[in-house]
Amino acid sequence: METGRSCQVSVDNDNSSFLSISGGHLQGFHEISRSKYIAEIKADDDVLTVSIPQDVTGDVAGNKNLASNILQVRHYSVPTISSVISAFATACFLATSLVAGLLTLSTATFCLPGHFQDLLLC
Repeated sequence: METGRSCQVSVDNDNSSFLSISGGHLQGFHEISRSKYIAEIKADDDVLTVSIPQDVTGDVAGNKNLASNILQVRHYSVPTISSVISAFATACFLATSLVAGLLTLSTATFCLPGHFQDLLLC
């Protein structure tokens, strides 16, 4: 494994997979099955790009691979105002739920025998 902008990963002696990594470095590469692998990549920049170049590996018949699509991941953090609005909306919802529960309880208390049963609520 190399650290930096580009990494070459050898799977075994007969087949090599080459990952082109920009904005990060490879931390691990694991074979799940003969056709599935997991690459662990740590981002060094805000934008991480990963691809497999054309003609770097092949199938059993000797056909070379086509270039992969480019996977681009951008670091994104939620703006503070969004977090504040979300917290405020959640607090309002909880307060409304609590008040609704208390009103239901007090209405049920009024409808008990010996209380204000002649109200239209009961």
